[in-house]
Amino acid sequence: MVVNDIPDGSHHYSSAAKRDHVSPSDGWVQLSGYFRFPDANIKSTMLYFQGPDKSIDFAVDDASLEAVVVRNGEMESMSDWDCYNSQCSLTSSGHSGHGIKITHRQHSSDGPSQFIHLTSGHTYHVTAYIKLLSGPSSQNAQLELDYVLYQDKSHHYQTAASPRTLSVSDGWVQLSGTFGVPKANISSARLYFQGPDSSVDFAVDDVVILEDFVRNGGMESGLSGWDCYNSHCTITTSGAHSGKNAINIHGRQHTSDGPSQWIHLTRGVSYRASGYVRLENDVAGDADGQWVAMKIHYKLSGNQDNYQTMSEVSHLRKSDGWVHLTGIFAVPNKDIESAFLYYEGPATSVRFSVDDTSITEIPNSESWQATTDNVINTLRKSDINIHVTTTHGVSKDDVYIHVLQTKKSFPFGTAVSAGRYNEDAAGGKYRDFIHTHFNWAVPESSLKWWGLEPQKGQLNFKRPLDMINGVKKHGLKVRGHHMTSSSKGAIPDWANALPPDQLRQAILDHVQQVLGQTHGLLEHWDVSNENLHYHWIEDQLHEQNFTFELFKMIHKAEPNIKLFLNDFNVVVWPISTADYARQGQKFKAANIGFGAMGAQCHFGVDEEPDPNVIKQRLDTLAKVDVPIWITELDCPIWDDNKRADFYEKALRAFYGHPAVEGILFWGFWDHAHWLGGHAALAKGDNVELTPAGHRVLDLLENQWMTDETHVLSKSGDQFTVRGFHGDYEIHVNYNGRELTNLKKTFTLGKSTAYINISV
Repeated sequence: MVVNDIPDGSHHYSSAAKRDHVSPSDGWVQLSGYFRFPDANIKSTMLYFQGPDKSIDFAVDDASLEAVVVRNGEMESMSDWDCYNSQCSLTSSGHSGHGIKITHRQHSSDGPSQFIHLTSGHTYHVTAYIKLLSGPSSQNAQLELDYVLYQDKSHHYQTAASPRTLSVSDGWVQLSGTFGVPKANISSARLYFQGPDSSVDFAVDDVVILEDFVRNGGMESGLSGWDCYNSHCTITTSGAHSGKNAINIHGRQHTSDGPSQWIHLTRGVSYRASGYVRLENDVAGDADGQWVAMKIHYKLSGNQDNYQTMSEVSHLRKSDGWVHLTGIFAVPNKDIESAFLYYEGPATSVRFSVDDTSITEIPNSESWQATTDNVINTLRKSDINIHVTTTHGVSKDDVYIHVLQTKKSFPFGTAVSAGRYNEDAAGGKYRDFIHTHFNWAVPESSLKWWGLEPQKGQLNFKRPLDMINGVKKHGLKVRGHHMTSSSKGAIPDWANALPPDQLRQAILDHVQQVLGQTHGLLEHWDVSNENLHYHWIEDQLHEQNFTFELFKMIHKAEPNIKLFLNDFNVVVWPISTADYARQGQKFKAANIGFGAMGAQCHFGVDEEPDPNVIKQRLDTLAKVDVPIWITELDCPIWDDNKRADFYEKALRAFYGHPAVEGILFWGFWDHAHWLGGHAALAKGDNVELTPAGHRVLDLLENQWMTDETHVLSKSGDQFTVRGFHGDYEIHVNYNGRELTNLKKTFTLGKSTAYINISV
């Protein structure tokens, strides 16, 4: 229950969530629901639990309240949605989970709608998904709002999400937009879909409206809401990112001076930050470009300062024009007295402009697993159509068709300690675990330059090559990590001391030597590791695009190897997600053989992966339109059972994202893991599974592999198995005996497999 204390002394009670007929055998039971605050001045609000009977002891946990504009926007039921002059029904083929199917409309504005509560003068962002099910192409669809005003009960209409032109072949299409609520007394606001033509059937799903916590983020109201400490801010109408206005900043005394504002955020809640910056001039002689970040300065209880970077971009120049800063961040779960949003950078001599700044809450969707399961079932599986014919006298009750997956196609791999692997050459448990449970491997450190050539001219490839050849004999594929790095600490000491011309030649010689030794053995190369964060080589050589040359060189020598960027703080942390996407787009446009983006995913100690946040960050990287590989995964926490939960959440988020093409753990055994036992899947001299290891292997080898048996009398002569991609065997058993001559083997890929069996 919620009770509101009104200034006149009265109390207003609301039922926030309710559940009847709860018994001890039910265990933990979720209470959930929607409620609306009264339209009155509220002095205080108290949340409390009502019931059960006073003689009953009970426990509570994980209580939370969230501001929700659209109720049941995930459309897992018809609850809270009205359907005027149309027929609406729930469909299991939604954008994620279920959706609503709309038929028999009389007008283009008929269909699902909902009265929602919006605040006068506030700004909101809206997204929704729509899919045409029938009818001609080139149909328009948009989201509309119908306001009714207090004074005269008049209707005012506003587009919430801009029109999109659709066709049946488009599948699910996102509608999105930003709208400001009129500064008027609003009696009601109704959200509805406008279009397509009334003769066209369609489906909708995942409607979300989020309030923007930044005031006047589009700068259309001048400098209202913005402060400019120690700097001069002016409104410019020259080439705003959107709308008419942007803020131009100059005359700063410090790099942290410029546009800022106090904002209200909730502790422990995740938000999306977004803003656009444009440099108006460059600095003479600045070869590296400028750095700009969106930050928040929190004042915590006890007058403690806490600074958080939400997003940053580097190597920025005037010629780049408007550049997008965006990141998903979580507010510290501590008592917050104030939060101060500001831009930091570039150099004080650089004028710059900002526009379209927003901070919106990330809904804590409880249906994230339904979303990932939908991707897994759609993209990681294909149909196996089986047709069985039987001769006269064969009893279909006695015919069993066993569809067994023997090998998976999707890459699940691990970093391998070459030293441990080679020492275990007699068939030890470390090697056996790798050969049995993974289909990809990556030498953890043995291919790095400082390991191959610690002293100039003293090359030793035996350790990595023995390991690589060993895993390849057991059918594993291998990533090359890494050819070089832009970090000074990853370069051999002797190379660090070389003058620029000799350093350049030493790098090129190193690349040629490594390519000569590894030719035909590898599937991938991390070309210049962590090149987004480090650029020591480029600075030494005074060649900011030297990495382009390395990509071209390796691609020419090994055209069939996929070449990677590989970096950190791009999925686990929010700071560099947008900047990494920007770098990926730059490398892709250069046409130098760049093929994929590696995302290192070393979660912090006790840091629980958030699938909703992971999806948002992967969505940002996916805009580069190249495959994403999770190259270095670990989830460290000492509690074995929580570690199992953490790994499962991370794996489901990654495997359930359409842009992810492979996942590699950065080790699995406590004796050979860089973080030790609190990140391990296996432990001890006998390489025994931890609870996390059991959970991971259940996913990889049980839930995400196919093993089905069908009795012909029940399945029929023709039936379909939805199977994970990989190698298969089909066994036919009759009267309890396998008919070995009817065994079928095949590989299931993205296309449907057709299997004919005659018994």
